[in-house]
Amino acid sequence: MNAVQTTQAQKRASADKRADSFPFVVTADLNDPYDDVIIGDRAADYDGIEIQGVRNLYENNDPRGTCIEVDAENPQFFSVYIHIKNGGVECVGDFGTHALAQAYANELHVKYGWSVSDFTPKKMNCLNLSVRVMLGDQSAYACIKTDKTSLDVRLSPGRSAKTSLSETVKEIREKAARMLKRADLIEAAATQL
Repeated sequence: MNAVQTTQAQKRASADKRADSFPFVVTADLNDPYDDVIIGDRAADYDGIEIQGVRNLYENNDPRGTCIEVDAENPQFFSVYIHIKNGGVECVGDFGTHALAQAYANELHVKYGWSVSDFTPKKMNCLNLSVRVMLGDQSAYACIKTDKTSLDVRLSPGRSAKTSLSETVKEIREKAARMLKRADLIEAAATQL
């Protein structure tokens, strides 16, 4: 099989993988990396990583699937692309939040040594995101740093750092939703006084 046939076979495999994940529904929990399917043994064909805010032009669950376009002003979700040395890009992951896309781009940077170009608006960026896992005697922590803040998150025992952080995100979002409901109730009570 020559390089062109290999690329076409990998793209068909990627399309099959993506078809298995339909219907395509965008939520903040969207965390769909698929670099292994796209890159395979062709890492030498690529030389960079890009993060773009994007939008599906079709509604969730549309039988036509998806039609994705770059939307830096009002992204619905974020995609990570790898730059092909002789031109073009290939998508290797879709994410519900910019932070998830950055973390994945950073994983690819560490794995392949390619530089990351983030084309999302600055208000969306956590500039220079770095994540380290620190292991202590009794527990492990994900140490998250950006230009503006730092945060240590205790990781759940028996789970990978990625799984534990995803579970923490879900818990925080659920707590925030409960707090917003309480705020709405308090605000309604205040208007009756």
